[in-house]
Amino acid sequence: MYCVNSSSLPLSSELVIRPVQTNSFVKGGRKYFCPVPECVAKSSNSSGFSDSELKRHWTEKHEEFVLMHHCSQCDFSSKRKGSTFRHFRLVHGSLLPFGTGPQEWKANKEYICPAPYTLRDAFRK
Repeated sequence: MYCVNSSSLPLSSELVIRPVQTNSFVKGGRKYFCPVPECVAKSSNSSGFSDSELKRHWTEKHEEFVLMHHCSQCDFSSKRKGSTFRHFRLVHGSLLPFGTGPQEWKANKEYICPAPYTLRDAFRK
């Protein structure tokens, strides 16, 4: 333990107060909600989506076809490339850059028809 010389401490008038930064930074501070009434994510995420989260939600839930990323070593596939890399690293124990195999468009099993809404409508609210 050590002592601090009180004469070296700044006066209260010299202190700079900075706002606390949180991990929930949202561009422009705006939160968005899914406008589709049948969408479960609308009610389960009561705090709303950031703009990038809403875009990801829309492509994963309200697009008829999604790009699937396949593991190069087994039958695993995911909508998110990062999930496929994580699977490859954890299951196959490798950090090789070719963890993902071929990509293909498939019918979305979690598809919820957004009609009459569009992604643009979601950003207007």
